[in-house]
Amino acid sequence: MHQYISCLRAYRNHSLLTTVLFFMTICTFTIPLNSVASEVHKQPLIILSGQWAPYVGETLPSYGFVSQIVTAAFEAVEQPISYNWLPWPRGEALIKRGRYFASFPYAKTDIRQQNCLFSDAVFYVRTDFFYYKKYNSKVDFKQLSDIKHLRIGGVRGYGYVKRFQKADLDLYLVNNAKQLIEMLERDRIDLIAINQSAGWDIIKRLHTDNAEQFDTLDKPVNNTHGVHLLISKDYPNAIVLRKKFNEGLEIIRSNGVFQQIIEEFMPKGFSNQ
Repeated sequence: MHQYISCLRAYRNHSLLTTVLFFMTICTFTIPLNSVASEVHKQPLIILSGQWAPYVGETLPSYGFVSQIVTAAFEAVEQPISYNWLPWPRGEALIKRGRYFASFPYAKTDIRQQNCLFSDAVFYVRTDFFYYKKYNSKVDFKQLSDIKHLRIGGVRGYGYVKRFQKADLDLYLVNNAKQLIEMLERDRIDLIAINQSAGWDIIKRLHTDNAEQFDTLDKPVNNTHGVHLLISKDYPNAIVLRKKFNEGLEIIRSNGVFQQIIEEFMPKGFSNQ
């Protein structure tokens, strides 16, 4: 009888211990989850970008005025961020693989939309064909077939590249707009496709002695269009983070912060539509 009572007490103690451990386990995996989730949002979100003066760039004041817009939008929703600077093609590849949340600024294309998400438009730009008057005259450009006889320069990874390749243009690709302008000046190329404001910014800063020799064709490469955060579909909580950014962008457009940034940094010819 004494042995039976001892076994009963041991069983009861074991059951009590099992119950306590069970509830401790439940608490471990449920209660802290909310605090962990909130902590995730407090961790800096790494955003990729590249070199595109005067809009973004590692050596530009405040990383360029578009970086300031992105930073302000995330600050408006209390999401800290940090920037990594990579060549455009590499950054886009890492976004597609889900390694980072987003890179910017990117234009929407059908191909990119197959693999990535996009934020609301951060700002608006247009791309022009620049030429150098010493070596070339203004071309009557209406469609890409009108310039098939010319040497065309472009930047690797830009949205127009596949369109130019499909049109079978005599295309020369480099890493940045500054290289293209130097090639144009040296008569190594006839036309270059670069952002209107970025192109004039580089020319006026680095080619002051002969800036009047540069000009653009009347018809742009493309119409004014928005550029966005290029967002990975595979990054954790990508949809939630995109919503937060869009909300932040709307906040700074409403409270005047967006306009303050534009008025301080906006280059001549910038369009915010």
